[in-house]
Amino acid sequence: TLADLITATPSELTDLPWVNHVSRRWEPEPLRWLGMNAGLRAMSIADPEEQVTNRQSVLAKAMGPLLGGH
Repeated sequence: TLADLITATPSELTDLPWVNHVSRRWEPEPLRWLGMNAGLRAMSIADPEEQVTNRQSVLAKAMGPLLGGH
């Protein structure tokens, strides 16, 4: 129970494997995937806007520094 955890009293409940379980650190690969796909999606939205307006999209301006643009 919570009282056992607070008082650090061992019990059958506090010895369960999911009590005070520490998960592994999340690998960075999902973050790379998320960043790449967000950049691709942003540019796919910006391209049609630029074709219609004949000027650089606000979204493309914002993403430029993140993608190594000038």
